[in-house]
Formats: sequence, C-alpha cells, structure tokens
Amino acid sequence: MPVSTKSKQVKKRNNRGSHKHRLAKPAKQESVTVMRQTNPRVVQRAMTNPSTLSPSDVQHLQRKVGNRAVRRMLATHRHIKTKIQVKPIAPLIQRTVADNIETFKQEHPAWQSAVANINPTAANEAKLDQLIANFKANGMGFSYTAGGVGNYAINGDCGSLARTFKDIATKVLEVPGVKLGFYNSHKGWYVGPGFREIDSSRLPNVTGGGYYFKRSHVWVKCNGTVYDPLFGEKGQNGREADEGKYDADKNWCFKIGQQWYQAVGETNSYVKTVRPRPMATIKEDAEV
Repeated sequence: MPVSTKSKQVKKRNNRGSHKHRLAKPAKQESVTVMRQTNPRVVQRAMTNPSTLSPSDVQHLQRKVGNRAVRRMLATHRHIKTKIQVKPIAPLIQRTVADNIETFKQEHPAWQSAVANINPTAANEAKLDQLIANFKANGMGFSYTAGGVGNYAINGDCGSLARTFKDIATKVLEVPGVKLGFYNSHKGWYVGPGFREIDSSRLPNVTGGGYYFKRSHVWVKCNGTVYDPLFGEKGQNGREADEGKYDADKNWCFKIGQQWYQAVGETNSYVKTVRPRPMATIKEDAEV
C-alpha cells in the first residue's frame, strides 16, 4: 500500500476517535454540573447504581436539574441493566380555607372559638360576619389591660384585638381588603347604650353606665364596613362627643348633649371613671 494512502487511513481513524471524544465531553461536563447543583452522594449512586435511588432521591434530582438532565445523566450509563422510571414531580397540594382553619386551631388553641361555625366556602362577608359574632359570643377569655400586646394574646387593648381579627380574616379565612381603622381625638369616643365590651368586667362608665368613653379606638374595615372586635359588633356604633376641652386645671373634659363630664383615672386611653361638671366651670376655657 502506498505510504500516502496509509497515512490518509491513519489520519481518518484518528479523526473518528477525536470526534467520539468531542461527543463524549459534553456528557462529562453535564455530570460535573449536576454534581455541583445537587447532593453529590445521590448523583454518585445515580451514575453507578440507579436501582438504589429512592423516589425522594429522583425527585431531588428532578427539582435541581430537571427531568431532561436526569434522563440524560442516566442514559450515559447504559451498561447498568437496572432501569429506573423517571416520573414527573407531583404538583404542590393547594391549601384550602378549611385546611387553614384546622391549622389555626392547632397553633392557637386558646382562640379556637374565634373560627367556630365558619363555613370555609362561604362568601367573604359571611365569613367576617361569623368571625365578629364569635368575638362577641365567646369573648375569647380576653381581658382589657395595657396596650402594646402582640396578636393572639388573651390580654391587651382594642388595637391588639383588631390586629388579631385582621390576621385571622386575611391569613386564615383569606378575605382580601381587610384593614385597620383608627380614631384619635380630644373630643373623645363613646359607644351607645346596649353595647358591651367582650371583657365583661369593663362596664360603661359615662352617664350612669350608658356609654363607654375612650380617647382613642382601633377597629377593622373591609369594603366600607366596620367590624369592632372590642365590642363584637358589625358597624360603627359610636361617635365623637359633642365637644372636648380642658378646664383651667388642665383636666380633660367632654360634652354629651348638654352635660359636661370630667375624665378621672384615665388608663391607656380608657377613662375609668367620670364625673359631671357644671358647664359654667369650663365654658370659657379654650377648646382643644
């Protein structure tokens, strides 16, 4: 055979070998990439003995590098007779309001009665109506004390109750558009006869027990409707005093109808007691 012909054949064989080498290289690089992105031990077993892979191992590989990469990785080891079936990852289970309610009961056992009798599939307004009714009927063992207490505490003020109500409405019942409402005025805030706070020890303190008087208040609003967890009432059932002033001694006074009252023993925006004041003693004082 002529030398030139023999050289061409050798060169041709070498080229074929180089081509095979170039084709195999990407698979090796891909395996290295997979090793870096996943648990190396899982990858090692997938490459040497796939039969030892558990379903969770396969799902781990799928989540990290995808189904295609897993198939390609296993395909590079055809000499292993044991085959493993690559199945798609099961979709995440969609939680429902019913699931949220059951989880809430487990995480906040002291507040289980807050979500009692709530239909998980009811309209949003119906859910809120039942929630506020639960606050009024059950009281949650709530005691009105100092402010600044976190959500789901059994003692606190109107703010902590309102935040708890909002948290249940949005995170558990999945009602959108629930917001806090605030009131703060020197004229004062009072709630009409027939309404009682869910803390039964706190009775109305104005005009012989007919009204509550608070200098500030927090409630919840949704789509223009007020929900007042402190009183367990739907709707804004209180209003400003007619006037608010300080007397000459800087005592805080407010007027309901034609009667003036002086606040006595205020604690955390709540007037513990009041006493009537003759109008003549404060009518000349500057209005606040």
